[in-house]
Amino acid sequence: MAQDKHDHSHCIKMFEKLSEYIDGELDQATCEELERHAENCIPCKICLMTLKRTVKLCKGIESEEPVPETLSDRMKALIKEIQQSGTFPTK
Repeated sequence: MAQDKHDHSHCIKMFEKLSEYIDGELDQATCEELERHAENCIPCKICLMTLKRTVKLCKGIESEEPVPETLSDRMKALIKEIQQSGTFPTK
């Protein structure tokens, strides 16, 4: 069975808009485009579901403690890697 070549540039564009999407700051057309992409792209669907779940969990936390610096640094490095490479890391 032939497998279609997936254009990850759409994934990167989606990734750049996720925070605005979660915060309800995007226009309806952009939201629909993002949702259509996520329906047809398993990695993006997982990313979106994970982010929604994370935001929900974070809103339920009543702590004044900041995120550990090591976690923050790792997340920033991962975001930078995704933006620079144009692909999602597998590890």
